[in-house]
Amino acid sequence: MSDRRALLTTIFNGLAAGDGRAFQAALSEDIVWRVPGSSGWSGEYRGVADIRERLLVPLRARLGTIRSIADRIVVDGDHAAVEFHGDNQTVGGQRYDNRYVFMFRFAGDRIVEINEYMDTALAERVLGADGPADGQ
Repeated sequence: MSDRRALLTTIFNGLAAGDGRAFQAALSEDIVWRVPGSSGWSGEYRGVADIRERLLVPLRARLGTIRSIADRIVVDGDHAAVEFHGDNQTVGGQRYDNRYVFMFRFAGDRIVEINEYMDTALAERVLGADGPADGQ
């Protein structure tokens, strides 16, 4: 897709409604997703299966539906930044409304790299200090 802003707008419209299908459809099979830092949520995930099993399944187990609302989308060639916030509640009833910046790299109409920046202290406090492996 030549209009990456349109693609990201479609993705985040879906995510705002708790629907991640457009997001997952845009991921390259060999995508690399990084969460920088030293928290239990920090790490690197390689490939769609790894992301699904080690990151998304554990997140859905804690949050149920995941809602993410875009505040700003900036696109520059093969790169894009999306600033967004969550509107989420854990399955135990605790609010989890983190703020994020995702830095995307595209190859054609596929996302091949994500660098995720967030409040990792909030993630550890609400979702578990050991990150996605916590409680598994």
